[in-house]
Amino acid sequence: MGLGAELDKAKSTLFRKNINCIIHTNNKNMGFVKSVNIGLAEAIKQGCDALLLNSDAKLYTGCIEELRYVAEADPMVGFVSPRSNDAGICTIPPLTSNSQSRMWSEADAYASYLEASRWLPRWHLTPTVVGFCMYIKNIIISEFGVLDEAYGHGYNEENDLVMRANGYGYRAAFANHAYCWHSGSGSFGKSEFVKRDAENRLLLDAKYPEYTKIVNDYFGSPTFRSESVVSGIVTGLPDGKRHIALDLANIGPHFNGTAEMAVQIARSIYKKNHPDGNTILHFITDQKTATFHGIADIGYIEQPNADRRYAAVVHMGQPFGWEGIRRAAYSAPVNGFFMLDTIAQDCGYLHNDDVDDIWRFVAQHSDVIFYISNYSRTIFRNRFEIGQAVTEKVCLLSTNASDYAVINQRNHKHILIVGNHYRHKAIPETVETLSAAFPQKQIVVVGCQSGRLFQNVTFIKAGEIAHDVMEGYYADAEFVVFPSHYEGFGIPIVKSVAYNKVVYARQSGLVDEIVRHITQPHLVKMYKNLMDLPAMIASANTNHLESGVGGEAITWDHVASEVTSIINETLNHPDGGYRLRRRLSALHIIDKNLTQLRNIDDYEALRGEITSMSQSKSWRVTKPLRLAATAIRNMRS
Repeated sequence: MGLGAELDKAKSTLFRKNINCIIHTNNKNMGFVKSVNIGLAEAIKQGCDALLLNSDAKLYTGCIEELRYVAEADPMVGFVSPRSNDAGICTIPPLTSNSQSRMWSEADAYASYLEASRWLPRWHLTPTVVGFCMYIKNIIISEFGVLDEAYGHGYNEENDLVMRANGYGYRAAFANHAYCWHSGSGSFGKSEFVKRDAENRLLLDAKYPEYTKIVNDYFGSPTFRSESVVSGIVTGLPDGKRHIALDLANIGPHFNGTAEMAVQIARSIYKKNHPDGNTILHFITDQKTATFHGIADIGYIEQPNADRRYAAVVHMGQPFGWEGIRRAAYSAPVNGFFMLDTIAQDCGYLHNDDVDDIWRFVAQHSDVIFYISNYSRTIFRNRFEIGQAVTEKVCLLSTNASDYAVINQRNHKHILIVGNHYRHKAIPETVETLSAAFPQKQIVVVGCQSGRLFQNVTFIKAGEIAHDVMEGYYADAEFVVFPSHYEGFGIPIVKSVAYNKVVYARQSGLVDEIVRHITQPHLVKMYKNLMDLPAMIASANTNHLESGVGGEAITWDHVASEVTSIINETLNHPDGGYRLRRRLSALHIIDKNLTQLRNIDDYEALRGEITSMSQSKSWRVTKPLRLAATAIRNMRS
């Protein structure tokens, strides 16, 4: 069927629905702009709104109704475009130079739009629209005229009209729940695009020098960045895979509890999803760390500064810098953080100025906060107010003995004290106490070096011990001492039980919580303070401060299943888009303020002047007046 026949058929259909239709045929090719202006002139004459639609565009059901709804949603909205698969700024998800979505079929492109658009508001303001499908209110063309024919056969003529009306306050908007398929520059042929766009852009910029700035501001805005982030949702389409990134940037090539947690969860997720599951793992780390921990072959290794998109990013441990926050926020629509403990905030010697603000941001703007015990959840909540939209999930780590014991028990050779160099681990004082109390026993200490020499003590620097060597220390231990004052969990406790060793741990609600989920609770002995420990060990009093009856053990597979389950629930949550935009808006303000500080020509000099002023006598003398002025201002506001 030719074009004329198709138009006649469409006209007949409209006539049966009592819709008046006028078909105007040019006697010669007048070009896009002049042809459109004929239609716009008719719209002005009849007092109608107008819809520009390219010949290579196809409206999906409900598109026109949604365009009209958005046009009427705000009296100053004069232009509306739908979303599309390939239409410049209207494209959702946004196209990049290597976007796989350019190769998708129409059906797959529409499926990706449906998945991405549910994260977007019904409509939002934009700096301009795109002429492939462009709804124009009658007030615009009646007051400000039609397209400028100086743009010849097209490109940027719609931007010109938008900017012309914008001078009077009229805005453009996107109808995010309206869709129009576009074959991509088919109206003119793609070979002409670069030349025409460049030539007409010079004309546009000469008339409206503000255009470039407002467009660039939009591309840097939380609104547009949220659309880029949402592209991580559809990365796995059309095969239905979800790409999940575990951020291990805080974990180096050494062993510790955080690394063991992250690696075990990663392996369990991989085991469940390989080869037929719907989750593909990515690890944000360097190759050296991935190889050290044996995870290089179970997921894709992504450098921390890589510009990638995922469905979700889970930060495996609390972030200590804004780069971890930005990496998650700008890489995936769902952000999860494991908040293991708050020791870096609680200990003054570990505290830095940013930690409070970073963790407060996590508490308010993350999608999911994972805790590794109810104990650590209580500690965190006592310090930070949790946002109403934030999901909290306690994932107690594995308490299953078979997840830890990897070699057979051996002869009792030593007392094993486990910790590291941080003060709250209480290693130096514990070593001194036990070395004096048991001079005939050999003691192996995993933790800090001591300033003193002990005849019966061997110090091993934490983190640098090969995994099998560390397991050997557990297997050869007579018993284990875990003297830490504060932990989010306590892997050494569970690992000791796995090797059927008695473990002495400082009394706390955390230890009680762990004991309730192990099958040999009698092996865990709690002491109140260090001075009681030697006598307790010497008497081997199995009833001393012993916890209650144990329960069913938790496995790493169970932990991994809980993590992936809550991530998938969050990805399907109807408020996901709201949380995403709220997070990016908050981060945008933070980054904007930081940028302004960095742009100060001599920041250090300014900082020095402020410091000098605050230490001056006049500053101290006027402090009461300044405080009073602030109080009055606050009362008035």
